[in-house]
Order: sequence, then structure tokens, then C-alpha cells
Amino acid sequence: MLEKRIETNTCERVLHELGVASAKLATPGRRGIPDRIFWVPGGRPLLIEFKRPGEEPRPLQSHIHALLKQLGYLVEVHDNEDEAFESVKKLLDSGLGIR
Repeated sequence: MLEKRIETNTCERVLHELGVASAKLATPGRRGIPDRIFWVPGGRPLLIEFKRPGEEPRPLQSHIHALLKQLGYLVEVHDNEDEAFESVKKLLDSGLGIR
């Protein structure tokens, strides 16, 4: 339940404070996909896997994350609401989302 709360609080805060929307990635039959995609303006999405504090991604998740990174996607794992928020803010502020 803590993981869900971190995810929900992060998404609400990112939307209200930064104006960045997100979507839950529901992929029936396909495990290991990150939990959320954040639609950073400019076409550079950020994918985040949310975890309980101190929890690491499962091996399949790490494998899928590595594949997505090889394809050029930004994939991060966060177990803390503030760190996840700052990650989205940093990408937004950097202009790297803008092409």
C-alpha cells in the first residue's frame, strides 16, 4: 500500500505543481513495464517504477528497464515521493524534454 501512496502523491503533486500529466501503464500479459509515464512537454516522456522504501526492482523489471533505456527512453526507479517529484522537475527545468 505504501508504494501506491508514493505513486499517487507524486502524480498529484507533479500535476498540480508542475502541470505535467501522467498515465498508469497497464500492460496485460506483459510484466516488468514501469508503473507510470510522465508526459513531459516536448515529447520526451519519463517512465518511473515506484517501489516501497528500500525495495529494488525485480530482475524482470531491471531487464525491461535496461531494454527501454537502450531504446532511448528515460527510466527511473523511485521509492520516495520527493525524489520522484524532483526527477520530473529536473527534466522539465532542463529543457531536455523539448526537441
